Amino acid sequence: MAEVAVEGISKRFGTVTAVDNLSWRFDDGRLTVLVGPSGCGKTTLLRMIAGLEEASDGQVLFDGKAVTTVPPWERNAAMVFQSYALYPHMTVFANMAFPLQARKLKKDEIRQQVERTAQSLGIDHLLQRKPRELSGGQMQRVALGRAMVRQPEVYLMDEPLSNLDAQLRVEMRGEIKRLQRELGVTTIYVTHDQAEAMTMADTLLVLRDGKIEQAGDPEHIYRRPASAFVAGFIGSPMINLIDGRLEGESAAFMAGAARIPLSGELRQAAMDQGGRPLLLGIRPEDVVVSQESRPDSLPARAVVREPLGKEALLLLAVDFLPAGSLLRAITPPELRPAPDETVWLHFPPERLHFFDAGSGVAVQSLRLEPKS
Repeated sequence: MAEVAVEGISKRFGTVTAVDNLSWRFDDGRLTVLVGPSGCGKTTLLRMIAGLEEASDGQVLFDGKAVTTVPPWERNAAMVFQSYALYPHMTVFANMAFPLQARKLKKDEIRQQVERTAQSLGIDHLLQRKPRELSGGQMQRVALGRAMVRQPEVYLMDEPLSNLDAQLRVEMRGEIKRLQRELGVTTIYVTHDQAEAMTMADTLLVLRDGKIEQAGDPEHIYRRPASAFVAGFIGSPMINLIDGRLEGESAAFMAGAARIPLSGELRQAAMDQGGRPLLLGIRPEDVVVSQESRPDSLPARAVVREPLGKEALLLLAVDFLPAGSLLRAITPPELRPAPDETVWLHFPPERLHFFDAGSGVAVQSLRLEPKS
C-alpha cells in the first residue's frame, strides 16, 4: 500500500483560503477521517490528494515521491464520491469493469476481478441490473466496488454515506470499516458527521478554517479536546460551555452568582490562577442530576425531557447560562422530573474541561484524569 503525506499544502480561491499551509502524514494501511464543519477545507484537501484540485502551494507525496503535478489517473488512488457517479445506461458489471477496461486488462481477468469484488460486497446477484433498479445502499456498494476493483494503493472517500438513511448509514460504515481492515489499504475519509468520524477512524483529524485543530485517537480527542471548538464539535449531545472565572480565595469557578467548587489539584490551580476568565466545559453524560439536594449542588429547573430508550436527554434552565440557553444532561430513564420541577446538579471535578476565554485553547494546568 502507500503512505500519503501533504507538506505545507495550501489552496486559495481568489481571496479565500480553503486549505492553509497544512502538513500531515497519513499512515500506511490505516483509516484517517477528516471531520469539521462546512467550509473547513476537508473536501478540498481530499481533492488535492486525488489530483482533482491543483494546490496553490506545497506538495502531495505517495511513499515519499512527489505527485503534486501527476495527473489523477496516474496516482493509483481511487475516489468514492457522495453522488455515487454511476453510469445510468450501464449494468452494475459494466460500471465496475469500466476502470479495468480503461487499463486494457483481458476480459477473463476483468470478469474475475469484478465477480470477486462483487461477492465481497454482497452484490454479486446485482451484476446485470442498472443503477435505476438499485436501492441507495446497493448503489453505494457498487460505487465502492468500482473503486475496490482497481486494487489501488489509496482510497479517497468524500462523504460517501450522506445520501443514505440513518439505519443504512450505520450498516455501511461498519461494512467500510471491515473492508478497509481486511484489505489494509490506506484510506482517507471525509465526513461532517462526528458520530461517523468517531466510530470509523483509526486517526481523526478535526479541521477548522483550513488547518488541523486537533489530531489523534478519536477517544482521546473526545476526552481531552484541545480547544473549545473541538469540544463543541465532537460529541452528541454537544458539550455544555459555561462562561465564568476562577476565584482564588475560595478555589471555585464562578459563573455569575453560581459557585462551582473545585477540589484537589484543581483547588491549587484555581488559587494560583484566581481571577482568570475561562470557559468551563462539561459533557451532558457527566452532569449528575438528582431530585434531592446534596452538598455543593446547584439548583436547576427541568424544562424538557427527551426519552432515548436506555437513557434520556434532560434540558435544564439554570441561572448561570444566558437567557434562552439550556443546560444538557443525560440521565437514567427512571429519573422523570416534572416540567418546572427543581432538580440539583453536581459537576464531578475530574470531568470538567477548562478553556481560555479568549483563545479557546484548553488550559492544561486545570486538567484531571477521570477516575476509572
